[in-house]
Amino acid sequence: MDEAVKLFDGIPGWLAFFGRSYSYAVKHSHQVDIKVILKEAAKEVSKDFTRFLKTSNSPTRHAEIILALSRLGNKGSLSEIRNVINSLFKEQIGNSRLNELLGTLINYGFVVKLGRGKYALPSDLPTRVGLRGLGFIEFS
Repeated sequence: MDEAVKLFDGIPGWLAFFGRSYSYAVKHSHQVDIKVILKEAAKEVSKDFTRFLKTSNSPTRHAEIILALSRLGNKGSLSEIRNVINSLFKEQIGNSRLNELLGTLINYGFVVKLGRGKYALPSDLPTRVGLRGLGFIEFS
């Protein structure tokens, strides 16, 4: 169980996901493999992010923010994120628009606000593996 807490970063939703998967495996006399449960959780993140992008009014911009944060070592300031987007994608994005987009990503749990003007990708493994599986982030 300690391994599950570490892998799922102590996040209640992921721990509930683990608990449900674990109890199902035990109830049906299946081998419990925490890595399989982690893979299932990561698939859920991939599905959620894909669904999010499909329903988003700005899927390209949201994806660019995730990619920019990944390029910045999974965290960065508003100006760093803006500079990476402007440089990589040869586009200009203003701070107010970037703030709006970041707010949406924060509300959906794909970005975490660390403090005033500082943002990061979530540190929980299911989210990182799920976004990595879609090609959005690299492990650092």
